[in-house]
Amino acid sequence: MAIGLVPPPTTPMTGSLPIAMGHGYPRPGLERAEWESLNGAWDFAPDEGRWAAPGHVTWDRIILVPFAPETPASGVYEAAMPRACWYRRRFAAPALNPGDRLVLHFGAVDYAATVWVNDVPAGSHEGGFTPFALDVTNHVRIDAAEQTVTVRVEDDPADLGKPIGKQDWQVPVRPGWLPRTTGIWQTVWLERQPATAIATIEWTPDLDRWALGLRITLDGVPREDLRISIQVRIGEGLERTLLVDDTYFLIGPSVERRLRLPETSPGGSREAMTWSPENPVLLRARIRLWALRGELLDEVNSYTAMRDVRTEGDRFFLNGRPYPLRMVIDDGVWSDTGMTPPDDSALHLDVQLIKGLGFNGVFKAQKIEDPRFLYWADAFGLLVWVQLPGLHQVDSRAVSRAISEWAAAIARDRNHPSVIGWIPSDQSVGASRPSADPVGQAYVQALYQVTRAIDPSRPVIALDAVPSPATDILALPGPPGGFTDRRQDDWAGKPIVATGIGHFVMPAHGQEVPVVRTATEAAGELGRDLATAMGEVNASRALAGFCYHRFADMAGDETGLVDIHRTPKLPPVEIARLIHAADGG
Repeated sequence: MAIGLVPPPTTPMTGSLPIAMGHGYPRPGLERAEWESLNGAWDFAPDEGRWAAPGHVTWDRIILVPFAPETPASGVYEAAMPRACWYRRRFAAPALNPGDRLVLHFGAVDYAATVWVNDVPAGSHEGGFTPFALDVTNHVRIDAAEQTVTVRVEDDPADLGKPIGKQDWQVPVRPGWLPRTTGIWQTVWLERQPATAIATIEWTPDLDRWALGLRITLDGVPREDLRISIQVRIGEGLERTLLVDDTYFLIGPSVERRLRLPETSPGGSREAMTWSPENPVLLRARIRLWALRGELLDEVNSYTAMRDVRTEGDRFFLNGRPYPLRMVIDDGVWSDTGMTPPDDSALHLDVQLIKGLGFNGVFKAQKIEDPRFLYWADAFGLLVWVQLPGLHQVDSRAVSRAISEWAAAIARDRNHPSVIGWIPSDQSVGASRPSADPVGQAYVQALYQVTRAIDPSRPVIALDAVPSPATDILALPGPPGGFTDRRQDDWAGKPIVATGIGHFVMPAHGQEVPVVRTATEAAGELGRDLATAMGEVNASRALAGFCYHRFADMAGDETGLVDIHRTPKLPPVEIARLIHAADGG
């Protein structure tokens, strides 16, 4: 299955099941043909602490994966889940060639997962927003028509020392918070891998040298008779133009190379081949692993883009030029499916709608988003800030958990050209700000250093309520006019992005409007508020950009430009006209 804007309707492995129950290929940056979704109906059982092994569980209901049990779409729809729950699914294992491996993948499971295959322990993972994979080849019963995977998930609502963001540990959910997300909430899938396989791909664009840095690592059975071939193309479909066609011998389990690109090609000049929101051109790669005698061992598809981000003085630069940021905050939630999108088209719609409203970027607040969202952002040209969901208790164990999950998130998402900044800490850690105690201060500093060490190519963003010099961009609340003199304060010389713009309440279509104004009056008021705010941004020369609050409504918060069903509250062209006024457009 090749990477494309519209995924084909069947999985390559089975040729029958809808792709991931409509959720698209789950790892778009490293795509292998042999895979199968395990989304769909699973047996389910909440656990009050009664069971320790799959054979003990009393299965009493069905859940629709990948939707969390707190959501209507799951079919369970219980707000007060206990601290643990169990999942079970039967599947037919695909035929494996000699030496092949069967790998079981989980996109995200909140929070701690233990997995059995055919009642034999297969592995475990901790972290509610990052993926994990288990080699289950030796757990498969060759003589059995069906295999069984069982998952126990522990997500203690009283445990506040883990990244949970806006998930409320109380019932009923408080205003401004989100319901809990327990258990499996992203795609579960099987993948057939060869004995020696391509494990990771890291792309590093270098615009100054007009080259692509590439690092590939292998896993599985070590071999010494290996070579890697790489083809990079630009364009779509039959119009793709070959830019790179190289082959390298491998010495050891990894290879690093710099791929020089042609100055011009039928795809255009350097500028035409450089990625931006206005020109979201992707470079498609096919990478093959060969034995020296010509045997094809593995083949994957990937993609990257020529794009550079940095800060210089008090400005943000994209591809060597100052670039005003027109961002919008988005929580990534839906009414019936919670943090899980209803399907892949919902993510596609969000990206297109955000751009259609006039924004060039989105701040994904308190959520490490589904990789499919980042794929669509790459394909359509939407800048993304990624945030580590906040802790609500800071101690040594919590810090260790957060750093581990954040490192895994950066490793997963660093290849996406749309990702232009990391937000590693939150303004609401614990009952007080992290600056109020030495542990909190050290936590903020450590996250900054870890982030820069893993990915020095992108700026780190700090929110105002986390006062620390450990930042590259400041995202500060407050009216745009209040930043005129900020260049003289302790933050001198760093870009400032105003995040206090918005908060304009307008009920969704069909909802009751306060008696003091009609729906038409409410829409007019929203338009006037937007025009005033954008005028203030345009008048402030101290800003590198702004971040509007917010894209979509959520339960108890009607400050979105669209409602929770993604219906705009004003005509999109009118919103876009007002948003573009911020940079004089």
